[in-house]
Amino acid sequence: EDVAAVTPYVPPPPAPAPAGLEPAPVPPPVEEAPAAASPSAAAKPEPAPEPPAAKPLPLVPPPGERRRPAAAEYASDVPSIVTDRVREPGPLARQPPVRVQARVAGPRLLIVGLVTLAVTGLAYFTYGRLRQPPPVVNSVLPPKVEAGQTVAIAGTGFGKSAEANTVRFGDARGEVTSASDSQLSVTVPAALEAARDGVEIPVSVETRSGRSNAIFLRVRRVPHPSRLEPEVALPGEEVVLAGENLDGTSVSVQVGGEPAEVRSVQPGAVRLVVPSIPVTEGRAVPVTLRVGTEAGRPLTLLLGRLPLVTEVAPGAGEPGETVVVRGRGFDPEAAGNRVTFGDEPAPRRWRQPRRPPGARRPCPSW
Repeated sequence: EDVAAVTPYVPPPPAPAPAGLEPAPVPPPVEEAPAAASPSAAAKPEPAPEPPAAKPLPLVPPPGERRRPAAAEYASDVPSIVTDRVREPGPLARQPPVRVQARVAGPRLLIVGLVTLAVTGLAYFTYGRLRQPPPVVNSVLPPKVEAGQTVAIAGTGFGKSAEANTVRFGDARGEVTSASDSQLSVTVPAALEAARDGVEIPVSVETRSGRSNAIFLRVRRVPHPSRLEPEVALPGEEVVLAGENLDGTSVSVQVGGEPAEVRSVQPGAVRLVVPSIPVTEGRAVPVTLRVGTEAGRPLTLLLGRLPLVTEVAPGAGEPGETVVVRGRGFDPEAAGNRVTFGDEPAPRRWRQPRRPPGARRPCPSW
């Protein structure tokens, strides 16, 4: 601490005398008589004059000069004569200043970040190598199918065995018949038969690696007519067309290219009336059923009355030879049929021939 100014010590004034008391008389100063000079004193040599006393150092340093007191001067806790402040004890010796070195955290954080990034990249690379991606479906052919039909699914990442792949058509599961890593052959489930015509169903493939994207497949509901009962009829008569998937929003039937009257529609049978068309005994006309935009396989209706003879083989022969008569509406029992050649009845020598493939009733011959 620098001492800027020091106030000289001034003694306090004497205390005033109490009231009513006379001040004590001040004794007169006593003057000492000078001693008589003795002969011996006069003989002594006079002492040398004393050098002038050294001037005391000023308590206040001259202006322009400031001196820091020594460290030992701060070790006293007794008020000095120049000030009544008690100074705090200070260090006995000067100590070198403490140097604080600040560490720069930038390089350390950069190194930690680089190491973390490298470890994360290595872990991601290893995970991608060990885990296969989910399968990808590129196409499903044909794009429009019906229940029970087989489709081909092309893509990547499929299982190499049929058991390693699960193919879903919406919520229904299809049957995988053959499999490779890029193609699957799948049978459309029968549960889609109840779907409306033209409905799009999502198709996806699932393996151990996950589930693929979905490709939409349009479902067809195609009618499947199988037979006519009876197979021979004339215009105005009623015929029943039997089969599968015969019902729908719009059902129409054509006989020989002419529209027929539809009296009732059921999933397995359609009742219709043969339209008015030119009749030639034994002539075959096509019967076509259409449900919406889908058409079924055409069936054949014979125009005429039952029983109907369609063929005699051979077409020529001598009396006594055996011929085969084919047609519709014959009696299963040989005795129930009567055959005439012109006006002459044929002899009753019947034998039951072997049924040809697809024949509903036996064809008698003689």
